[in-house]
Amino acid sequence: MWIGGFDDKKLKEYKKNMYDEKRRRSEIKGERREEKIQIATAMLADGVNADLVCKYTGLTLEEVKALQQQ
Repeated sequence: MWIGGFDDKKLKEYKKNMYDEKRRRSEIKGERREEKIQIATAMLADGVNADLVCKYTGLTLEEVKALQQQ
């Protein structure tokens, strides 16, 4: 069967590559989130206002307040 110019073997390979790319991007997104949390925690420890932490990390106010309570 031909789909978009791909035979079955090429289509299977394409789908696997797309799955791998999606998983890789998800992992990167998770790593970035962890970095933001680490930065926010350090900022809060230094006494930075929660609103500024939100502004510079992209975390929500609720997320920052939860970090403050830890």
